[in-house]
Amino acid sequence: MPQLSVHYTLMFNALVMMTLFNELNSRKLNGEINVLSGITKNPTFIGVLLFSFAVQAIVVQVGSLAFKTEPLDGPQWGVCIALGFLGMVWQLGINLVFSVVSSCMGKKKGKEVVVLEMEKPVLKRSSTQMLAEQAAAGAAGLVTSHPASSPLILQPKDSRVKLARQMTSGKPVGS
Repeated sequence: MPQLSVHYTLMFNALVMMTLFNELNSRKLNGEINVLSGITKNPTFIGVLLFSFAVQAIVVQVGSLAFKTEPLDGPQWGVCIALGFLGMVWQLGINLVFSVVSSCMGKKKGKEVVVLEMEKPVLKRSSTQMLAEQAAAGAAGLVTSHPASSPLILQPKDSRVKLARQMTSGKPVGS
């Protein structure tokens, strides 16, 4: 039975190492090649990563009673760390392919890659929703004289101000 516990401990430790290396990969999400750039500027991240690694080492090496693990030797730790590192190599490959494909398609704008450009979303409302909005705006002291058929245009910034302008002018914002 001890051999089976070592097998399970190896799988568990490799999974945790993959997770720890994925934390490094997750620092850069826009296809950057060097995922380690700027890592020294975030001591909290380094501390959490080292703490997680230390806890994992303690669980594996001395946590046999609570976690039913078997201590691993140096080569077994090396295999687990190597398997975890493969995730970084895989991510590097994905980022390189993404970089080549996006530059061939000509979709780069500066350092950002534009995946999809969309027009402003328009939300159609029922007359009941419009009446409820008019009542809420009236309670807030806004004049509501927009036609019932005008669509509400969603804006990412200052949406309350733009909605108030739409309600007072009677025409949709941006037109």
